[in-house]
Amino acid sequence: MKAEEAAIASLKRALGPLNAHLASNTYLVGDFVTLADIITICNLYLGYKTVMTKSFTSEFPHVERYFWTLVNQPKFHKIL
Repeated sequence: MKAEEAAIASLKRALGPLNAHLASNTYLVGDFVTLADIITICNLYLGYKTVMTKSFTSEFPHVERYFWTLVNQPKFHKIL
């Protein structure tokens, strides 16, 4: 159980700054999708698909918006 709690704490520490950045930005860099966004979404995808519940992700509303905005774009949707 301690390992699970540590993993959750680490994930929250990682998502906090991302959420703060996305509060005033649509994408990670600039005004359009870049490689940084593609890599970030690919890293978030497995978590969203398997273990990150809605109650967990609701703590990070800007990450939530960012994730769903990008995965629902046709090119992302086609691959993921």
